[in-house]
Amino acid sequence: MVNSTIAEVYVMILSIISLVNAFRNFALHRMTEGFEFRWVFFSAAAFVLSTIPEFFSWCNDISLWKLLILIIALTLCFTNLFHVFGVVSVLVNQNRELSMQVALLNQENEQMLTQLGIIPKRCKESTADGEKEENTVHN
Repeated sequence: MVNSTIAEVYVMILSIISLVNAFRNFALHRMTEGFEFRWVFFSAAAFVLSTIPEFFSWCNDISLWKLLILIIALTLCFTNLFHVFGVVSVLVNQNRELSMQVALLNQENEQMLTQLGIIPKRCKESTADGEKEENTVHN
């Protein structure tokens, strides 16, 4: 009975911590919406499962030391997974910013070429061979 209670409390505390961390990272723009919603869903599901005593009845069959080792291993896996999600979110945000900067630079380049009177010929697919023509510049 003690082991299942320990497991229930552990899962409840872990779900509350993950929920708080998900909201905090989202507020600090360290996590994107998609990842944040996944963590909120995971936290809510874990919290609901922690309220069901029958779900943790298997914990009574193992020793306390094995349960503590399992809890430590799960905590390490959980924190590493949360860290990976945060890093991936930061990279997704940086990729989005870089693509916007490239689009703005391309637009600025076209405007400068138009002002100078140098208009690049657009890539056209030839209907005969299916090959693309190279970009050429007309003066």
